[in-house]
Amino acid sequence: MFHSSSPTPPLKSTTTTIITTSTSPITANTNTTTTSPINTNMTLSPQPNTQSSSFNHFLHSVCITHDCYQSCLSHALTCSEEEIMGLLIGYEVNGVSYIWDCCPLRRLDKRRDRVEISPEQLVHAAQMAEKLSIHTHHSRVVGWYHSHPQFIHLPSTIDLNCQFQYQQMDQGFVGLIISLFSNEKKNQLNDVSMDNNNIGSIKLHAFQARRAGPLSMTPRDLYQQQQQQHNSIHSPFTAMESIMLQAVSVPIEIIDDHILLKSERFTMVSDQHSTTPSLMSYWPRNSLQRIIQIQEAIIDEERDEFHRAIDLSDHAHNTTNLFTNFVYNTSIYQANLVNLIENCLDPLRDSLLNELERNLNEINQLLQAESEPSNPSK
Repeated sequence: MFHSSSPTPPLKSTTTTIITTSTSPITANTNTTTTSPINTNMTLSPQPNTQSSSFNHFLHSVCITHDCYQSCLSHALTCSEEEIMGLLIGYEVNGVSYIWDCCPLRRLDKRRDRVEISPEQLVHAAQMAEKLSIHTHHSRVVGWYHSHPQFIHLPSTIDLNCQFQYQQMDQGFVGLIISLFSNEKKNQLNDVSMDNNNIGSIKLHAFQARRAGPLSMTPRDLYQQQQQQHNSIHSPFTAMESIMLQAVSVPIEIIDDHILLKSERFTMVSDQHSTTPSLMSYWPRNSLQRIIQIQEAIIDEERDEFHRAIDLSDHAHNTTNLFTNFVYNTSIYQANLVNLIENCLDPLRDSLLNELERNLNEINQLLQAESEPSNPSK
């Protein structure tokens, strides 16, 4: 994002995705797997599970609330030329994952082939889910989402590695991919797009990962193979093992928020925590709060990038270029903030003001219609 002049190395901002489970980052690139095209509209056709091992447990379907989906989509569109990432919060019941909240993560490193997330961000999301569990009692991190800006919606090899690692800790963990404005060709059989002309299309894809190797592969054998590759920096999987991973499509449905509020699991928690008259009067986070969190995360990314560039300049011990580096990095930081205000914050404010004005006009019209006496019937 910030480019410091010599002798400080430049810091660049580019695209793509990573998810980490430890201090060593796991990257996601744009090299897609060889799985067949999948229906990626709101409902996806799952691939059959041919493995009989109990280790390979897959979700039957995914239900995501409309507000949560719109928040994830807004996050992806905010950085339409860079990949973004976040975690999904919800619960799982009988093989169905219910997602009702998301936590956008601040990117530690942004490159063309990856985005790095710090472990602190994952801890923050877990703490957020723990706070929400006070009211929902069963909320936890159930998945992750990331975007594929202007390229195919299918998960990459590293995406599958990330997903498979998480499924070893939680078999119900699911991954969502939001593909933006992809130029991929339509498949006449099962490629469904939100745009008939496939121009400006947005595709939503839910997936899990499974091994495509021999059916006799046991979890112990898998663990031994991973231990043999413990010196790998980015992933414990070799290239051959990555080829053996296969994507499993999961049907996904966007549901109304109130449907989830009225569900048995939410009602049960409402009875245990009766601090409010009814759970319908409490919804942990609305869409506006999520959008604000997205903008705050992007601003924090710019601030962290600026501070890292300044620290690199200070450690260079070159008094000649110290002032020029500071001026240059400050100018880049200000330009990025202006770009964020112009392309994100101002349009968001105008949209909210227009929506508020429309709602007020509709309320006034309803009040006038109610106050006017009805015409007596002849």
